[in-house]
Amino acid sequence: MEHGGHPHYVYLDYEPVPGIRFRHLANYREIKTWIFQERGLKVPSAYITQVKRKHGIITQGGQSRPLPEGKEPVEVPPEIESAIEAALRHFGLL
Repeated sequence: MEHGGHPHYVYLDYEPVPGIRFRHLANYREIKTWIFQERGLKVPSAYITQVKRKHGIITQGGQSRPLPEGKEPVEVPPEIESAIEAALRHFGLL
């Protein structure tokens, strides 16, 4: 095929492997929406970040940076922590 601006295609012969499931890495908006729909709670991003850190889930952007020295982690109320953990399980992150 010539390189005259035409797209090049690659065809893969792919068969899914039984038992392997691809995870959708939910973003904060999706997590918040799920929690609101399921539990009726509005959850700040800082709480989601704190629960993710507690479970060793790496977050993107500024949330993955260590806390500045002397700054205490946010205290997440138990009801909200439980809702966030349920959302993380729903999205396959826990």
